[in-house]
Amino acid sequence: MANNFIITTDDIIALNKKIDDIKQSLNYTLDSINYNLDDESIYDLIDDLNTVSLFNEDKFIIVKNAETIINLKNENIFNEFLKALNDQYSNNTLILVFQDFVDYNNPKFQKLKSFC
Repeated sequence: MANNFIITTDDIIALNKKIDDIKQSLNYTLDSINYNLDDESIYDLIDDLNTVSLFNEDKFIIVKNAETIINLKNENIFNEFLKALNDQYSNNTLILVFQDFVDYNNPKFQKLKSFC
């Protein structure tokens, strides 16, 4: 089962410390895959989550500016992302970093939180 986390902070030092703590707790030593959704497509992230690694290694994916996900206008893309999060055969680790204001009562945030 995948390990999904949500981190809400604008403090880069605290963010990096929390990511290091998560890596250490999972005994993860490989490099991270980094996405910034301000610059990269949600489709690339979904593809990466759904694609099995060539060497069958678990992925450690960090997604910055994750507020883009809950601001998606297309409900189908949002649901496709949730489906990728809910892959019971995945051993990937996904960290969603919300760096700007996020409405914790937003239904999409609540749904996303239920997968983390």
